[in-house]
Amino acid sequence: MAEIRATPQQRAAAEDRGGALLVAAAAGSGKTKVLVDRLMGYLTDPTDPADLDEFLIITYTRAAASELRGKIATRIAEALAGTPNDRHLQRQLTRVYLAQISTVHSFCQAVLRQYAAEANLPADFRVADEQQAAALRAQTLRDVLSELYAKLDDEPDFAAMIDTLGYGRDDRRLLELAERSYEVMRCKVDPEAWMADCLRAYALPEGTPAEQTLWGAYYLKARRDALESADAMLAQAEALCRADAALEQKCLPLLQKNRETVHALMAETTWDGCVEAGLPSFGVMRMPKD
Repeated sequence: MAEIRATPQQRAAAEDRGGALLVAAAAGSGKTKVLVDRLMGYLTDPTDPADLDEFLIITYTRAAASELRGKIATRIAEALAGTPNDRHLQRQLTRVYLAQISTVHSFCQAVLRQYAAEANLPADFRVADEQQAAALRAQTLRDVLSELYAKLDDEPDFAAMIDTLGYGRDDRRLLELAERSYEVMRCKVDPEAWMADCLRAYALPEGTPAEQTLWGAYYLKARRDALESADAMLAQAEALCRADAALEQKCLPLLQKNRETVHALMAETTWDGCVEAGLPSFGVMRMPKD
């Protein structure tokens, strides 16, 4: 198989030695090749060749880690074929299957196993799968809620949350909201800081206008977007009507009236104004008979 030639950008990424480097590219664009080329550059440096076990190489999946390890082994073997007496490359080939090439989960697991005593973990710990982790989270949440329910009189904030978010005969809704909040938080770089920002956003003085709250601003924007969309569709309908005399005579006045109603609704930007405006009825269009 012919060797795939690197682009100038790929060569620059592989040969750069200025420090940390971020390579962002689409799937199938050659990121793995750049990574292998960059690694081989370090391993075959003529003045200061590195050892493979000095690197930590992280991939997204175990399959990708296995594939990458194979590609690195192939490249080292190819380099060694050109210089069979190179003791450094010989050592690298023996270290390929000892090098840290894995998913981040596997790497963390290996570190914790090596330092289980320091981390106060049992040496035979295992990593939970998604179903097991979900079951543990659900049980932990139920335990926390049970503790809070037991001292409900001393937890006014919790009682207020139950009154606001709970409904029906159980707290299923509350459990769902807690799970959803957790899923959002775990995607944040700093979950605790994100949650603190959320709490500050809701810590508003009494009497704060609804449009200055997060939820109020959200609904006002959604209302504005819907009205702008309706206005655009009515404008398009007007243009179509003007292209036909019968439609223009029969339908255009109603379209114009409906559009005026939309404009009046768009003029209201405060929460109270929108509530007072309500949702007026629109005229129904009847097409002219042939």
